[in-house]
Amino acid sequence: MGLGRSEKTFKGFSISSGYAIGKALFYPTFEVLPLVASKKLSKRQEYKKFSQSIKILCQEISQLKDKGLETNEVIEAHLNILNSPGLKENIKNYIRQGLTAEKAVRKYFKQIATKLEKSENKFFKQRAIDLHFLSKELVKIMQNYHFPWEEFKEKI
Repeated sequence: MGLGRSEKTFKGFSISSGYAIGKALFYPTFEVLPLVASKKLSKRQEYKKFSQSIKILCQEISQLKDKGLETNEVIEAHLNILNSPGLKENIKNYIRQGLTAEKAVRKYFKQIATKLEKSENKFFKQRAIDLHFLSKELVKIMQNYHFPWEEFKEKI
């Protein structure tokens, strides 16, 4: 290519079609482990675990915004989802019904994502992908299987 530059090709999900030149953030995508049985927590403790995972993930996503490592639109979409009163109320209801915080998150996010995946609209299909991603990240945090994104930043 000349000028001391190299070219790398990556596959993944795009926000829009075309080519991109600029900074990129890559981190490994660990699959969520099967939910492991842990000691029985009270419903209040389960909701606290969920709330803490939301706080941790929001902080990490906000740090990406502060460092200019991700587009503001994606970050804002993720933060809006995580801070949605509907999300918190539905998770609380599932926990009241006896689900663990992890199971409640998986169930709620899967319900919403399934509806969005059926849409013909690309925007809604992308939000379904976001929901799957956020669900996995929240569960990993609650299972102590989460590694801060910063540790995996690859300079390109």
